[in-house]
Amino acid sequence: MNILIITVGKKIDDNYKKLILDYKKRIKHQVNIEWCFIANSGLEQKVARTQESSCIASKIKKDDYTILLDERGKMVSNEELAGIIKESSSKYKRIVFIIGGAYGVDDTLRKNVNYILKLSDLVFPHEIVRLILSEQIYRSIMILSNHPYHHK
Repeated sequence: MNILIITVGKKIDDNYKKLILDYKKRIKHQVNIEWCFIANSGLEQKVARTQESSCIASKIKKDDYTILLDERGKMVSNEELAGIIKESSSKYKRIVFIIGGAYGVDDTLRKNVNYILKLSDLVFPHEIVRLILSEQIYRSIMILSNHPYHHK
C-alpha cells in the first residue's frame, strides 16, 4: 500500500518529527508513506488558496485516491477510516491525504477529491494535524491487521 501525504507549510518540527517517524516505522512493512511539503505562498488569502491548491493538484496522479482533510468534511469512526483505506487501496495505486494551507483549498480542488474527511470539530495547528493523521493511519493499519492496538 502506498500513501502520500501532501501538506502546505513548513517541514515537520523535530519535536513532532520523531513521533511521526515512529508511526511510519511501525508500519513500514505494510505501508510506504511519503510526505510532500508545499511552501506557504505568503500571499493574500484567495490568491494563496488558489496557488497552493494548484501546487497540490500538480502532485496528484489520475489513479490516486484523494482524501482532503477539511473542516467541512465528514467525521468517521476509526473503523470507517480503516474501511476507506482498505477499499481505496484495493482499487487505486496510491492514497493521497491532503492537508491544505492556513486558508484551506480552493473549490476546484475540493470538488475533484474522492473524499473529504473532518478530523474534529476543533481546529489544530498543522503540526498537530500531521501527527494526528499519522497516528490515525497507523491505527487504521492495526485495525486492518487485527492488531490489539485499537480497543473498541
